[in-house]
Formats: sequence, C-alpha cells, structure tokens
Amino acid sequence: MRKNPAIKLLDLFGQSVNLLKNNRALYLPFVIFFLIEFFFLIIIFLSSRIPLSYIFNPIVKAFWGEQFIHFPLNFILLPKIASFSRLALSVVIGSLLSGMATLITANIYYKKSVNLENSFFKTLKKYIALFFILFVLNLILYFAFKLIGLVLFKYFSRGSRELFFIPLRFWSYGPIPILMNFSIAAFCQAAFIYAIPFVMLDNVKPIKAIIKSFALFFRYFRITFTLVILLMLIYLPVLILNMKTIYLIENTFPEFIMIVTILGSILSSLIIDPLLTVASTLLFIKNKETV
Repeated sequence: MRKNPAIKLLDLFGQSVNLLKNNRALYLPFVIFFLIEFFFLIIIFLSSRIPLSYIFNPIVKAFWGEQFIHFPLNFILLPKIASFSRLALSVVIGSLLSGMATLITANIYYKKSVNLENSFFKTLKKYIALFFILFVLNLILYFAFKLIGLVLFKYFSRGSRELFFIPLRFWSYGPIPILMNFSIAAFCQAAFIYAIPFVMLDNVKPIKAIIKSFALFFRYFRITFTLVILLMLIYLPVLILNMKTIYLIENTFPEFIMIVTILGSILSSLIIDPLLTVASTLLFIKNKETV
C-alpha cells in the first residue's frame, strides 16, 4: 500500500499548538488532570503532618523506613511518591481524559461539533479498554526499569568496577541511569502512542489496538519517535533534579523539592501531554489509511 507524502514535524507541532490555542474544550481534560494531580501533591506534601501522618507514617515506615517520616528526609521521598501517584492517576483517570481529548481532536479536525458531555460519555463506554492500555504500558515500564536495575546490581555486586569500560560511579549516580530510563520511557511511549486513537476512532479492541499501534509506530518510526523524544526532553531537567534530591536539600532548602515536583506536574500535564496527545492523534488520522 502506498504511503502518504511525508508529514513535517514542525507542521505537526504548529497544527497541534493552534488546535489547543483555539479550542478551550480540547485543553480542558488536561487542566482537569493537572488539578487532580496537584490536589494529590498537596496531600503528599502534608502527609507527614497531623492528622494525615496517622495514615501515611505507618506506610512510609513499612516500605522505606522510619527516618523518611522526619524532616528533611521526608522530602527525599517526595518525588518517588509523587511519581507513584501520577502513575496511578494516569491509569485510573488519565486514560479516560486522554481518550476524551483524542475524540475531541478528531472532531475538530473533521470540523464536527464538539460537545463535552457527549465526548465524555462516548469515552466512558470505552473506559475499560483505555484503562487496560495505560495499565499495560505502565506495567511494562515498571518492570523494564526494575529489570535494568536488577541486572546492573547483580553485575556490580560480583566485584566488577566498570561496564563497557565505564566506571561504576557513572552507572550508579551519573548520567547513564537517567539516559537509560529516559530512552526506555520514550520508546515505550512511542510504541503505545497510537493505541488510544485506534480504540477511540476505529473501535479496535485494546489488545489489537496495542498490536496495531506497534505496527504503525515502526511504519512511521522516525517521525513518531522524534515527536516523543522532543517533547520528553522538556521534562528532562525535572528528571535530573528529581535524582539529585540530596544535593538540592544540601544546597538550597528542602521545600525546593516540592517546587520541582509541581514544576514537573505543570510540564507534564499542561504542556507535554496535550501536545503529545493532539500531535499523535493528528498523525494517526493523516496516516491511518496506510495501516
């Protein structure tokens, strides 16, 4: 089957920005997710204080140790708990809102009327499929990160001081873990990126949607992967800062960790996710006849 003429990435970004700028209804799902995530961040921030401490302190003690319920070490744990919170929210709530944004994007593209209530209930009917897709994606990411960490731990625990001629310190605390996690996250995100459009716009079942998303990803590997990488690079400074919590506490002030975490939420929920969702939906629509 003949492919469409090449789509320019800059044009795709431009169209995505214009759609978001000119259609408030399209941006609303992402604002809702940000507000929900921000509420949970506040809960996490206050979790070491009474009365929330009665609930959260036993959990922190059980999983990480008693030292992390006390100031300032509680801020070292904050990015990790915030990451778990975002992961859960992205599966439970983000799946629904992403599906809704995908449907709204398609309606705008095809010059159909946009009705938020109608879009919500249409998406709600496919919630289980959307939940499944995001659950599988995050499960793969979780075990991929764990597997790499375990392999590196096993390798260096045998007494080796370098890998591929690179010293241990670069594998443990340097840029390599950041680069590896970033690359895995980008690849998995790109591979799953068309699954929600397949469910929402073509009524494909979730498992088949994932398979077809992989196929479309590899068909348009360069533009899809570049799209994801460029948008994820926006978040890279926050990722680096989150891995340097001890340094930040020692050289700034503990509460600065909370500022970084909120900044990460703003970048993810209000910039990266909207552009990624809209751009991938437009890319899907423009190329789906080649699937």
